[in-house]
Amino acid sequence: MTDVVLSWSEVRTAAFVGLDRAVRALAQERRATYGQGFDWSYNLIGAIGECAVGKLLDRYPSRGPLPDVDDVGPYQVRSTTRRDGCLIVHETEGATTRYVLVRGDPPVLDVAGWIVGADAQCARYWREDVRHAAYFVPAAALSPIESLPELRR
Repeated sequence: MTDVVLSWSEVRTAAFVGLDRAVRALAQERRATYGQGFDWSYNLIGAIGECAVGKLLDRYPSRGPLPDVDDVGPYQVRSTTRRDGCLIVHETEGATTRYVLVRGDPPVLDVAGWIVGADAQCARYWREDVRHAAYFVPAAALSPIESLPELRR
């Protein structure tokens, strides 16, 4: 687990990206993929998490609103304000995709680790006692963020 400290300027920029993403989704009448309904905070939390991973990897997030575009480099970033949060992967998501978990509130965010989709989509992580069934991978099961190929230079 690695803490990334964002400046308030970085938080503000990421929040504007999340706001823009939310407005575009509303304007294009895009529905939430997994039935959670519209919530402004999903976009803000996601964009701030992407900013933290981007800062750690020294590369810009994609900033794109499209679900088929990776968030930062070749990674999908999953963010939660819960410090004990899990990385959530759905059944229909890519087995070869690499997912990164970010937890907490700005300005200090915990980049908890990463996992490949196929390893996340395993029966022991499957939960149906939630609003939309998915794989919930605990941070302890993730590979250390330091083991990302981009960080092992």
